[in-house]
Amino acid sequence: MKRYSEDDEKEPWWHLHGRYKILRTNWDAVKHWKLENRATAATRMNITLPEKLAEKEFFEELEKAEVQMPPDDDKTPTPKGDDLDIFGEFNFVELTPCRKLKPDEISINRRNKKNTITFNQSVSKEVRERGSYKYAALMRNKSGDVAIILNDTNGVSVTDGRADKDNGNAVINNKELVSRLVVFLEIKNDYAIVNIEEIKKTNDFVAYRVFANNNK
Repeated sequence: MKRYSEDDEKEPWWHLHGRYKILRTNWDAVKHWKLENRATAATRMNITLPEKLAEKEFFEELEKAEVQMPPDDDKTPTPKGDDLDIFGEFNFVELTPCRKLKPDEISINRRNKKNTITFNQSVSKEVRERGSYKYAALMRNKSGDVAIILNDTNGVSVTDGRADKDNGNAVINNKELVSRLVVFLEIKNDYAIVNIEEIKKTNDFVAYRVFANNNK
């Protein structure tokens, strides 16, 4: 069934439909390979569209624009393909992603005014199974070796992660301890993953030697 009458086909706007849609190519546009919608092409060519068709084109463009709006939770998707053209000469900045810590690693985070040491899941589980430790202390010998001592008598507070859902990581939040540790290990980055090695464990404490591994 034909949507338009033969009289309609005699009008100029008809040439923007079907095999004549090539006329909707605007060679002066940046994306000249893309066809314009009929309303835009008609305006450019000084052609008047029938009211119903013009209204249809308008609402189709509105729907496209709504689909491209970012979601309400502000999790804007990463632009892809032609959408990147709007950024001109901007380049993406490479960021260091946080990853799951290995059994012999801890992370040191000084981003956004934080001063946090996070233990891996393996150590965190051992801490919880022991019944946690109240404190963490920092020690250094004459050779320059650095150690973190988890104990119940001396140092700064330790959080074992038990309060987190599904049991999180054991954490030390202390500016002075973190500041001294990054100086001892000569860490320059605001976020670094370093290695630990258990050197002594008793009923009262556990000591880990801490050493940088290329400041990952």
